[in-house]
Amino acid sequence: MFNINVKIKPSTIHGNGLFADEPVKAGSTVYQGNAELDLIISEETFSALTTREQQFISQYGAHSSLDDQWHLPHDHIRFCNHSNNPNLKLSYPDKNSHSCHIVAVRDIAAGEELLQDYREFEELRECLQDL
Repeated sequence: MFNINVKIKPSTIHGNGLFADEPVKAGSTVYQGNAELDLIISEETFSALTTREQQFISQYGAHSSLDDQWHLPHDHIRFCNHSNNPNLKLSYPDKNSHSCHIVAVRDIAAGEELLQDYREFEELRECLQDL
């Protein structure tokens, strides 16, 4: 769930993007994962899905090497676009848990697009080879 207000708007990077609707201070936790609400899919289940379903999950979800499962978020975090120079990063405050937080790496202005480096959490997204 988000700890800040966000909006989905057209992005200059790709399709629609996720934008801060308020200023964010560096180091602030912007988002906390919620495994109870997110869809968690094993590799076996993922492999049995149709190509269209796999494409959707790989477009809007992420494969975690921590638990070797696909994670499809229940909320707007799926609209966070990739950047090699992101303003957000993953944080695992409890190393014994797979629960992740996303924190601001610098101050973020209201209206600024929220960006992550997808390589932090997903090594399977083939589109990064083209970036």
